[in-house]
Amino acid sequence: AILASIARRVHTVEKIEELSLRAKTTLDNLGFNNVIYHVADGSRGCVYPGPFDQIVVTAAAPAIPTPLLEQLTDGGIMVVPVGERTHQILLKVTREGHDYRHERLCPCVFVPLLGAGGFLDEDEEDY
Repeated sequence: AILASIARRVHTVEKIEELSLRAKTTLDNLGFNNVIYHVADGSRGCVYPGPFDQIVVTAAAPAIPTPLLEQLTDGGIMVVPVGERTHQILLKVTREGHDYRHERLCPCVFVPLLGAGGFLDEDEEDY
């Protein structure tokens, strides 16, 4: 709701369809009609209609997923928690042409990002 109240348009990617539908119902009830919902692997981002000026990742990844970096515009900023399942560092990543500048913001703990560029499902073994 915060992003929808300050941005012209928000694209949200959720792997679990039920959670995406619940978010849509909540934001619709609050009167937000500028949110586009995608049910997909969040670690792969949302190629269309990217690239994006800002990306906010709300689940922790073991490393910054490359597809998300590629979906930033030049000068674009991404905020992403990176680290272990139990603790991470919140990073601010700024794209500068083909390079990326990383700034460590603070320690944090987020739920794990599951998918190709995230952690394995808890039902799978981590090799």
